[in-house]
Amino acid sequence: MRIILSLLALIFIIDCSGLKADDSNFPIVELKFRDGIKTVNLLSDYGYIIDWPEYEKPSFYIFIKPKRLRIQIGEWRTFLSELQRLPDSISIDEVWKCSVPFDWGMPKEKRNELNKLLEEKSILVFDQTDHKNHVMFCYCETVDFKILYDSNR
Repeated sequence: MRIILSLLALIFIIDCSGLKADDSNFPIVELKFRDGIKTVNLLSDYGYIIDWPEYEKPSFYIFIKPKRLRIQIGEWRTFLSELQRLPDSISIDEVWKCSVPFDWGMPKEKRNELNKLLEEKSILVFDQTDHKNHVMFCYCETVDFKILYDSNR
């Protein structure tokens, strides 16, 4: 019990201050604060977000930095098809946020289907401890945030 309480205290002390994105110039998320707006930038060449709430329709996003593409996708099959179109053997970032994960409501069989596709294409997903390539942002003190995209599929 003391370990759990110590960990919780440490989390409150850190207050998400270490969860920052690079200052690169490819914004993928906009954080709205009371005193202004900040953007979160993709650190790697490729990234995606699976926004799968527990009780709402999911949305999917693919980010392709070399082509400056930010795509919102409304259907699971279309998302998989778009991932299939990416080059083989790339590295990609599954962008995370603090607190409740984006993919909170994602069924396990869908995660397994995604992992199988990524493995078949030899696509490496950056580990969450890879701070040079993996984006994890904190939205605890924001008024709102939105995922940025330029086109829908």
